[in-house]
Amino acid sequence: MARIEKELEKVEQKLGNKQIVEKAPKEI
Repeated sequence: MARIEKELEKVEQKLGNKQIVEKAPKEI
């Protein structure tokens, strides 16, 4: 179970980063 939870955390971080990048200005 721990392994699955870690994978879910990775996916959530990726999705969160996508949302942040979309909201942020394109300076990066």
